[in-house]
Amino acid sequence: SYYYAKSKKVFKLKQDGSYQEFLYEKNNGKYYLKTTQGDATGQYLSNASGTLKFSPSISADAVIEIINPNGGSATEVTLNAKKMRATLALFQAHRQGTAHSPNNFFGTGLGQYPVPTLANNTFDYATYNLYLEGHAEIGNGNAASEKEKMDTFKDALKLNLPKSGTFVVVTTKSQYEDAVRANAKTFRTKVDIDAAAGPSQSAKYLKASDRGYTLTDNKSEAAVFFFDGEHLTGIDNGFGLGEAKYDLTASAQTAVIAQGKLEKTLDAGSYSLKVGDKFVKLDRDNGLSPSTNESDSHLFLEEATKFTLNTDELGYISFFAPTAVKVPAGVEVYSGNINAQNSVITFNKVNTQEIPAKTAVLLRKVTGKGSFEVEKIASTTSTIGNNSLKGYTVSSSDHLSNAYGLTVENNKLVFKPLTQGVRAFRAVIYNNNAAGAPAYYPTAFTPEGIQGVTVDDNQAEVFDLAGRRVEAPVKGQVYVKNGKKFIQK
Repeated sequence: SYYYAKSKKVFKLKQDGSYQEFLYEKNNGKYYLKTTQGDATGQYLSNASGTLKFSPSISADAVIEIINPNGGSATEVTLNAKKMRATLALFQAHRQGTAHSPNNFFGTGLGQYPVPTLANNTFDYATYNLYLEGHAEIGNGNAASEKEKMDTFKDALKLNLPKSGTFVVVTTKSQYEDAVRANAKTFRTKVDIDAAAGPSQSAKYLKASDRGYTLTDNKSEAAVFFFDGEHLTGIDNGFGLGEAKYDLTASAQTAVIAQGKLEKTLDAGSYSLKVGDKFVKLDRDNGLSPSTNESDSHLFLEEATKFTLNTDELGYISFFAPTAVKVPAGVEVYSGNINAQNSVITFNKVNTQEIPAKTAVLLRKVTGKGSFEVEKIASTTSTIGNNSLKGYTVSSSDHLSNAYGLTVENNKLVFKPLTQGVRAFRAVIYNNNAAGAPAYYPTAFTPEGIQGVTVDDNQAEVFDLAGRRVEAPVKGQVYVKNGKKFIQK
């Protein structure tokens, strides 16, 4: 039998009522037990012909595989220590101002680490000594001691978590991985990460679909997510990274983002994500899957400041802006209200390209169906008043009662009752008619010049210039019908 004595960093094997102490060491990719006490000090434990004995030199009979009490093999312990050492050496390079990647490790941004105090002895020991010389215990085979020091440092250095109001893309690869690999070969640590962990692979990104998310190699196709402090939800389809449904409660989609377990990955800057009661696993070959094990969850988040919206076939899209945003020239912004008779939803053009935070609007691409880019801005002085449109940052059934959503029917814009859930980042309006809920609401646009009104042709309704339906037009007054102004004769 054996046990691992962490305080002494040795293995003890018991035979004939006594314990013998050993260190383990690695040579040419193989592991050996080397005794540290008694007459056999310096000799290797071997198993020649099925008999345990001490040998003065390394041989094939002395090769062993050690499993520690935590379930990790000696190979894993050593490799994890080497990965962390390479990463820490890169930390030191950045702290000293030697940039080996286009991004800084230290800072206040997403995926960065807070600037450590220079007087922190743990940080100075773990980085400066490793950066200049490497730690001798790795060379002498005591990977467990090295890992213990690395863990002490890792616990003292916490990754910046995403802040509420942040847009992100999700990828399989750290933006620092290539720098870590290059650094491992450049400095005196001389850790061959390629040989130990496999060759570098290109990043893949989550891409939105109507059923959830797939993977793409093209970053321009990456889905952009919004983190509201409690939920991580895609702008494109309104889904989180749990179940791809609109009828879940918001609480069932609560997203908990934490620092990933660095010792389980090559890269710095990984996050774990728990949605509801499951952790989110992202595999570059198999995509997304749920897991009950936090160590399976390694996501890399990159902050985004722009995202793309795609219109319907008429060139419109309703949108709820969670933060202040700016739309490009050629995109019109409209507020919306149900008219006094509760019979039509009237849109009013707002002369701005900037949308305030937490505001729902209708957007129109003047050239028709297509896409356009939306940019996050710090703030705006623009205001959008007289607006009954609402919106949310998480898709759910929580706000479904009397909710109507925009759709195209018979080549016309209408608002129809929502039956499953309210989709995130889309505008909804609520029926305020106590007498009952109509099957749909037609839409009208406050006129600007001779054109500018669209209503349902089948109803052929007449409206005054305030957007109110008129049952009996008065001779000589100006009204709107079928999208055009006219004077009642």
